Amino acid sequence: MNIKLEEVQHFGLVSMFIGLGIFVFTASWDGVAGIHINHNQGYGWMQVLGMASSGMYSLWAYSIHLKWKEYRKHIHSCKK
Repeated sequence: MNIKLEEVQHFGLVSMFIGLGIFVFTASWDGVAGIHINHNQGYGWMQVLGMASSGMYSLWAYSIHLKWKEYRKHIHSCKK
């Protein structure tokens, strides 16, 4: 199996944006559901759990992106 360092770095960046998108959607769920469905507004525990997990996933993906970016810089500077 051939793992390309650039692909791992881009995966971390794309995963970060996916996590942020899920976070924004989850955070605005009350506004979206309040327009279409008659329900009580306010953050429920499932919504808070969704926001926390997507935020943690996004930060984890961003840290992977940064670590691989630094690793690539280090590897390429050693080859010269």
